[in-house]
Amino acid sequence: MIEACDAWQPVYDWLTEKGIDVKLAHPHKTRIIAEVKMKWIVRKCGLSLWETKKMIFHYH
Repeated sequence: MIEACDAWQPVYDWLTEKGIDVKLAHPHKTRIIAEVKMKWIVRKCGLSLWETKKMIFHYH
């Protein structure tokens, strides 16, 4: 999955030429999905939102 941005077309073309099945994601919806995942981690692990963001951005 790639996020639609200014340079998505050449990347999409290159990947599909290699036989890779590519899905395009809307940038706003990608952000919503990420926020929902962070909230789930906060509830599941009992961490604060700040601790969760620190953990995610430190390891990714």
